[in-house]
Amino acid sequence: APFFLMSRVSGQVPGDAPPYNAEGFIKDMAPADRRRLWESAMEAFVEVHRAGMEGGLDFLLKPERGATGLEQQLRYYEESLEWAAQGRPQPVAEAAWEWLSSHVPANRPTALSWGDARIANMIFDGTTCRGVLDWEMVSLGGPEMDLGWWLFLDDFSARGNGLERLPGLGSRQETIERWEQGTGLRAADLEFYEVFAGLRFAVVMMRLAQMFKQWELPVPEDMEANNPVTHLLAGLLDMEPPGPLPA
Repeated sequence: APFFLMSRVSGQVPGDAPPYNAEGFIKDMAPADRRRLWESAMEAFVEVHRAGMEGGLDFLLKPERGATGLEQQLRYYEESLEWAAQGRPQPVAEAAWEWLSSHVPANRPTALSWGDARIANMIFDGTTCRGVLDWEMVSLGGPEMDLGWWLFLDDFSARGNGLERLPGLGSRQETIERWEQGTGLRAADLEFYEVFAGLRFAVVMMRLAQMFKQWELPVPEDMEANNPVTHLLAGLLDMEPPGPLPA
């Protein structure tokens, strides 16, 4: 498949397993240093969205899926949900799709979206962000998609893992304000984009559960539909969670 060969960037990347709120170099920092790291991360985050469309991004357009980048992403994840579910009930993800279908914003951008925007996909030299990683979900769904994903994944990295957010990392409101200031955009329709992030992550969890079973790894039988992601998503939708999580 087509790919980009990029120059090497030295530094450290925050962990997912265990999550950076539990262990690793960010956990080991003093709160003041952690704050500087977060500020550098936010500057890199908004810089992605200041890039605009000048970089020859037309190859990301998928007009067969819709008129705008956001509509194309919605169609893509409708197809992905059907593919990943394989005909099995997915009560939270299906409810999320129904909610999204009836709450599509009037403003439907065609603009760069990093796709997997989060601190755990950044390279840090000390407290300075030197690079952003994992562009396999890149699209023209718009920067608001990234903000919704960032907020949902930030919550998942702490509350979704039964952890408290580390002191020094910016709050939800600070993240929104810094993003608005840096991009010059308004964080409109944020509930829509956070639910969309939850749906996208729920689709990822379906496939992970299926692959883990194929590899004969010990996972809960109902992991596809009942996992920390679907619990957070159910909360956004004011739904009961799909069942108790394994202890």
